[in-house]
Amino acid sequence: MAMYKANSRGGHKWRRIEGIGSAMAGYDFQEIDSLQRQWLQVKSSVERAAPDAYKEFNERLTRRWAIETGIIEGIYDLDRGVTETLVAKGIAVDYIERGSTNKEPSDLVEILKDHQDAVAAVNFWIREGRPLTKAFICGLHSQILRKQDTARGTSSAICLTQKSSKANSKSNQTIRSVPMERFTNTARPNMWKANLTSC
Repeated sequence: MAMYKANSRGGHKWRRIEGIGSAMAGYDFQEIDSLQRQWLQVKSSVERAAPDAYKEFNERLTRRWAIETGIIEGIYDLDRGVTETLVAKGIAVDYIERGSTNKEPSDLVEILKDHQDAVAAVNFWIREGRPLTKAFICGLHSQILRKQDTARGTSSAICLTQKSSKANSKSNQTIRSVPMERFTNTARPNMWKANLTSC
């Protein structure tokens, strides 16, 4: 049975995200802009001609993003057949066999619903034309991790790292699996709601 599994990123070196700055001035986005205009024309005509089909397309796309994001991030493994069933029919425990994932099916459904809510929040943010802010990213992160029990990651910036045996090591340290409450505010749902409305 083939499962989608996250790729190991052992060679990745963490660093802070830097602003884009003036480097963007040198890029030519004409082709992307042209594709966007074409997509908006097709989208508009499909919405008018078959609104139910367009709605179903968006629902399936949201389910696929919710499922595959967690697979990419290594939050869970999931059999390809079950993935396709969940995309086509909806996210429900009834469609998940125990051997098709490394999580309890009911726990997986809760995680996937949080991911769907995060996709909906991003779409809302875009529709409203709101700026991308640190508060929004923190709220999004909190929403995605709401039902996740543990996390593994690599960072030299987080204090919950295992100490290297090398005295002067400046390399990234691997975080051991720890409860999510140690990373995020225990009042996550309230924080998310506040960030969504105040940013």
